[in-house]
Amino acid sequence: MPELKRLLWRLVFSTSQSPFSVWHWSIWRRQKQQRSRQCHYRLAAQRARPSQPLPITTELKRITYPTVLSDRQWAAAHRVIPVYSVGRPCTIDLRQVLNALFYMQANHCSWRMLPGHFPCWQTVSSYLYRWRRQGVWETICEAIRTTQ
Repeated sequence: MPELKRLLWRLVFSTSQSPFSVWHWSIWRRQKQQRSRQCHYRLAAQRARPSQPLPITTELKRITYPTVLSDRQWAAAHRVIPVYSVGRPCTIDLRQVLNALFYMQANHCSWRMLPGHFPCWQTVSSYLYRWRRQGVWETICEAIRTTQ
């Protein structure tokens, strides 16, 4: 829009230049901007590409923290977590939700600072708030405490 405004201004009010030269200069300027933009995109794409191919690993690293639930603790907690029969089926690993909650409690981090291998922070917080509202959170913590 600024280019169009400038072009109209020069065509209507300019007396020192012919309309042809103003029009020619406008076309040249737009072509130059387009070439510059394409060059910028090409250079940015080259910088983004790695020079060496990344190694392919078939084995996933399992990240462990001191707060990760053991199998016994998970079995005790799983027994007291309610199963909801209405709504969408649960696709989230509830063990990972509990691991994320205990990680947050141990490290005193905010919701958004959860590491990427945990479920997203909105999911983790919604489970915590739901379990607290229903009184299940205290039962889960007590079940885990008794297995230690």
